[in-house]
Amino acid sequence: MTHISFNAFLASTFGVHALVNLICPSLDEGTVHLEEEAKEIWNELNPSNIPTLPTYQRNWDIINIQRIIVNTFTVDSFTEIARLKALQLPESGAWLQAIPSSHIGTLMVNNSFRVCVALRIGSPVCRPYNCICGAQVSVDGSHGLHCGKRSGRFYRHNELNDILKLETFGPWSKEAQDLVHTIGTNLNQISGDSRSKRFLTQRISLAIQRGNAACVFEILPSSTSMEEIFYLT
Repeated sequence: MTHISFNAFLASTFGVHALVNLICPSLDEGTVHLEEEAKEIWNELNPSNIPTLPTYQRNWDIINIQRIIVNTFTVDSFTEIARLKALQLPESGAWLQAIPSSHIGTLMVNNSFRVCVALRIGSPVCRPYNCICGAQVSVDGSHGLHCGKRSGRFYRHNELNDILKLETFGPWSKEAQDLVHTIGTNLNQISGDSRSKRFLTQRISLAIQRGNAACVFEILPSSTSMEEIFYLT
């Protein structure tokens, strides 16, 4: 909350300079009360890093968030790096914005949704057990995403029809973003619906998540009930 209010104050001070000069032309350069102190604090946190457009709070937030990520988050695995990158992209969370409706194919079953959320935030998915391939499955359940003996991977490839290749956890590269943007723009022009691009992004995101859930479920031991393995409550 402190970071948010601080950034909002800085953006507001830059945004009201012209108004302050108009109301109180006698003030030195329209300085707002506590503005200089706030700038000093900012320079201590983010040396020589002032937004190009300082009147928008979002620009201050981005600089602050990048600093916090670099200084706070220490990731020691490629899985955590992928998860962190996915959380920073709006496209990766598009499946959470889709209207859950069985009529238009955007409804996820409860267990799949639970697994997808757990994979997204890194919480435990299952209890440790031996996979059908012989490998040990850890509590994060991520083994199912790359196990060679699961069939969920074919489901995921069929969903995307082997046209789009995206990371398992959902990070979108700039090339993928540009491609979807181009397709979405064409859909907007043809259909006349400005939401076409958003719907396309949601469909792709849902296909990834459904495929991930299918991969996790496919490696379940056939002789063990799900309640003994997965945290489904």
